[in-house]
Amino acid sequence: MYHFRMPALRAGAVAVGILAAGTISASAATMSLSVYGDVANPMQYSAQSLRAFDEEIRTLDAVGHHGPVTYTGASLWSLLDRAQVRTDPDVKNDILSKYVVARGQDGYRAVVSMGELDPGYGGKDTPQIIAYERNQESGSEEGLTLVLPGDAARSRNVSDLVSLEVVDAALGKPDLPGGRSESFTLSGAVEISGTYDLEALEARDALTRERRKGDPAVAVSYTGVHLGDLLTDAGIVTDPDVKNDILSKVVVATGNDGYQIAYALAELLPRYGDPQKDKLVAYSDDAGLLGDDGFARLLFAEDVRGGRGVSNLVSLEVSDAVTTVAPVPLPGSAALLLPALGAIAMLRRRKKAAHPKI
Repeated sequence: MYHFRMPALRAGAVAVGILAAGTISASAATMSLSVYGDVANPMQYSAQSLRAFDEEIRTLDAVGHHGPVTYTGASLWSLLDRAQVRTDPDVKNDILSKYVVARGQDGYRAVVSMGELDPGYGGKDTPQIIAYERNQESGSEEGLTLVLPGDAARSRNVSDLVSLEVVDAALGKPDLPGGRSESFTLSGAVEISGTYDLEALEARDALTRERRKGDPAVAVSYTGVHLGDLLTDAGIVTDPDVKNDILSKVVVATGNDGYQIAYALAELLPRYGDPQKDKLVAYSDDAGLLGDDGFARLLFAEDVRGGRGVSNLVSLEVSDAVTTVAPVPLPGSAALLLPALGAIAMLRRRKKAAHPKI
């Protein structure tokens, strides 16, 4: 646990030690977070300001690198909601074409889609938070931490979090002809690009999942293939020099009417995302083939609403998250250093006053 307050004289001594060593400790945590990008109200948060969220504070029990961990923090959705993510009212479900890039002080990146955060779609039962306390201790060496409790792996938990950038992934809002699709392409950052039709999907291992639809809601069973398996078999292209580079990938699905949805690649892969939430490329239902929904549609059976399901699917494109240069706050150790340098200057002024030149 790090304490950031110190008397001026001790601060001067600490600063001398840091300067003599010629380095700034990498273990000192950053406790400042920028929220920016495709938002109307960019924000800056500290651990103290996050505590003021009151009713939006969550406590989560999770598994850390050294065993069980209790995290306390503010709802990630609430932070984004206050930043006011920009959407186009003329574009259907435009919020679902956005994603968030979380970045740590060391440059580590992970993507989370707005669709998996929005409580109206995939975020109802998974309270993702920005934690400022770990095991009831604030100011830990992890700094502010993005915690995604539903993930199978902890890889998208970003420690020493410094920025959240909201990005619009829509690929130019394509003007497509509409009508019933007969195939879709899988392309982008994959080793094996390809085109899939009904015969190609039926040749793969089949899954059946139930989703309630209509008003009043009626349970409908869908059959299809696991979207994560389809992507994995295509081989995701990653940079071996970037730690967990696969976590900074995005998948954009497009329907034949131009409807587009962005997903974090990690949420679609069972190894990383929520294993309780299967994502299917469905090709039939209780009544047989999908009719007006095309030969294939994406299905997120556990979502509250069906907006993330793309009917008449014509393309899946994998790409790197597109980000700007992050406005990274000062490292925690630099925050220590600034008042310490001020203390040194003050001591020098006092020394000159006590021993004037003759």
